[in-house]
Amino acid sequence: GTLKIQTAADTDLRCPSSSSLNNLIIDHASCIASSPGDNKPPIAGDLTINQGKYSLLDSGGSTTHQSTVTGNVIIGDGSGSANTAIFEGRDDSVTFGSLLIASDGQYDATSGTTTITSEDNATGYAWYNVSGTFTHNSGTVNFTSTADTHLRDDTFYNLTITGGASSSDFYYRPKDGGTGAVTIAHDLTIVEGLFRPAGAAGALTVTGDVSIESGGVLGQDDSSGAMTFGSLTIASGGTYTATSGTTTLATADTQRAGYGGQPSALEVISGGTFTHNKGTVKLTSVYDQ
Repeated sequence: GTLKIQTAADTDLRCPSSSSLNNLIIDHASCIASSPGDNKPPIAGDLTINQGKYSLLDSGGSTTHQSTVTGNVIIGDGSGSANTAIFEGRDDSVTFGSLLIASDGQYDATSGTTTITSEDNATGYAWYNVSGTFTHNSGTVNFTSTADTHLRDDTFYNLTITGGASSSDFYYRPKDGGTGAVTIAHDLTIVEGLFRPAGAAGALTVTGDVSIESGGVLGQDDSSGAMTFGSLTIASGGTYTATSGTTTLATADTQRAGYGGQPSALEVISGGTFTHNKGTVKLTSVYDQ
């Protein structure tokens, strides 16, 4: 069944890890529902915040805990003004089946890891920011789906594509659904799976390092959008299928020594694949590399 919270008061939700809720709905604009410490209820179905706030931080200042929603997390119902429905992650590690942020929704992400495991059949997205607010809080978003997966937002901080199979496609596009750049404000790591634009002209900007591990692929054969990375590392078994436009390597990875001890702008380790697609590589870093 479904538990629906409509109180205007601040309230706690406590549930031992041996038990769980099925569906949970928060539905009052003045409600702040908090789940403290080790008593955070696992949610076996969906979490829906129509209005109000669901917070993983208790009044004593919780340390890191795990919070799991097996189904969909839906923040906002699209009927109110901006940011009237809020999920507050803070320091916890959270796992969602999928995430939808409506126009009146806000996801204040954990500074740890938000893991997304599947795709919502109703929307066709694993992560869909309709026109709401996503505050990354310098955290990581990790996609682990074994099936083809779609994500739609403008900016992440750390993004990891773990996948469950090297044949899984992960399609990215900006919030407006167009071909503008999706930005990753720190690092992109592709452990396994194919991370590619939803349209050939889709652009990608990664401020930090792009690491493509064995079984990971970035790009597609007909890609033409601008790619801008801090640096690019392709491990043995990894592949970068370059844009036919320009791949700009902007800063070099000053944190990781490459060949000869110098910071690496571009490093293709033996067994890695760089497919140029008749594109241009442009180096703009001020560092020796």
